[in-house]
Amino acid sequence: MAYDLRIEDRVIKEMSSLEAKIFRQLCMRIFHLSENPRPHDSEQLKGYQDRQVPGRKGFRVDQGEYRILYTIDEQRKVVIIFRVGHRREVYR
Repeated sequence: MAYDLRIEDRVIKEMSSLEAKIFRQLCMRIFHLSENPRPHDSEQLKGYQDRQVPGRKGFRVDQGEYRILYTIDEQRKVVIIFRVGHRREVYR
């Protein structure tokens, strides 16, 4: 069963300034998360605390030098993308 995608406004703003090739790669990777929110290369974020739902875990996947940070709402079958950025800056 496919998951719905929710992309925060901040992510759209961050991605709008990227080169077309990188933008396209990140979009494809995000869309694949709706089919499989836990791909083999995903990792759980250490020390992440969801402000809206205490106890919900955060995950990340890599796309080149960029990271996609997201949470999964299993009850509603929703993947929430809350941050996308270069690996040096995304965790700040």
